Amino acid sequence: MDEVTIYDRDRVRLVCRYLTVGRERLILAALVPPGRCYRRVTNQAIRRIRQLLS
Repeated sequence: MDEVTIYDRDRVRLVCRYLTVGRERLILAALVPPGRCYRRVTNQAIRRIRQLLS
């Protein structure tokens, strides 16, 4: 499992993506409005986080 998604009544999603940086296991959490894409943006954020923490 690489992510968990929870929907609220208004179809807003809470997306939690796991990532590992070195020995640390982290979670990136994003609130995604209905009908919006998130995968590319979260992938970019994860790459940037890894760069900053490595």
